[in-house]
Amino acid sequence: MTNHNDLVVIAGRAGKQFAQKVIKEFSKLKDCPVPDLTLGEVDIIDFPNGELSARLNVNLRKKAVHVFQSIILGKNRNIFKDFFEVFVINDALKRAGAQSIINYWSFLPFQRQDKKTRGREPISAKLIFDLLATSGGKYFNRIVTAEMHTDAAQGFADVPVDNVRALPLFLLYYKNHATLKNVNINELVVVSPDTGGAARARFFAERLGTNCAIIEKRRFYDETGKTESLQLIGNVRNKYAIMIDDIIDTGSSVLNGAELLWEEGAKKVFACCTHGLFSADKKGIPAEKKFYDANIEVLTTDTIPRGQSYHDTSYKWLRTVSLARYFADALYSNHTGQSFSECLQNHLNEAMANQVNIEDYLIPIKPKELWEIDDDK
Repeated sequence: MTNHNDLVVIAGRAGKQFAQKVIKEFSKLKDCPVPDLTLGEVDIIDFPNGELSARLNVNLRKKAVHVFQSIILGKNRNIFKDFFEVFVINDALKRAGAQSIINYWSFLPFQRQDKKTRGREPISAKLIFDLLATSGGKYFNRIVTAEMHTDAAQGFADVPVDNVRALPLFLLYYKNHATLKNVNINELVVVSPDTGGAARARFFAERLGTNCAIIEKRRFYDETGKTESLQLIGNVRNKYAIMIDDIIDTGSSVLNGAELLWEEGAKKVFACCTHGLFSADKKGIPAEKKFYDANIEVLTTDTIPRGQSYHDTSYKWLRTVSLARYFADALYSNHTGQSFSECLQNHLNEAMANQVNIEDYLIPIKPKELWEIDDDK
């Protein structure tokens, strides 16, 4: 029988914001086993030479411990520290007598490096799973993450992996979008920005009840260096196109794809992704500026922690839905032994039937211009 007093949730610094959201959603669940659950205290210690350590300020002997982490983006940030925080936390839990360790990564980096494309390359996705499991030892039981780059990457882990998908929330959003909710379904098309994401786009299109198109990239070399040719498989003429991907980094794939869709006669282009990294490109141009200038609305989730002012000042191009409720379901399932697959299927069924209010998941915004704020983005 599950002892609900044995549940402990802690977080690294990059995962604290999301973990607090998850705990809040967890307390709202029907038959919540621990309605007064709080986030356990962890002191992360930074040493002058760049090393770090962690001290757990809660009794963890014989406890089921759930560790949350993500990455924090910024000029002075180092994602390797975000990883190392979890490594030392897992090691501390192992040595403190924890009964079990489950890691929750709202965004797990390195998953795009899931195969060798040329000789003498690493498969870093496999390496990350190995390092996480090793840091927790025999007490490391499971990993929960959102929208893995490929489902096959779950085979790299020696423990079960729960893959949380944002697709139900994307369905809800576009079913209720002011521009699209009265549009004939035949005027919609879901587009994958590359062949690698074709299965994801087809799955989304089937649930939305519309057709799918795929952009094929061909890279080759000429006298100017590496160039790229894009070809469209499918029809977008006089249609509203929704491009879907797991990650938007610098935005080049989506923006180049959007140019092709406009050339092929698309009326309007939308974009959605689970992980909105929005990095600057090699020329230093931020992805945010490129989407703003292109007049493309992007829908993403809160797997990457950002301050409220970021959402407020991005109101002209960005909307964000929260995956906290879905991760709360994962926490509940892992603690009680209930089926997480059933939870995810219920979310999908409710979204397809439009039985849920998307406003309950959207992060609210108070539109502001950049010069109107003085707090940290």
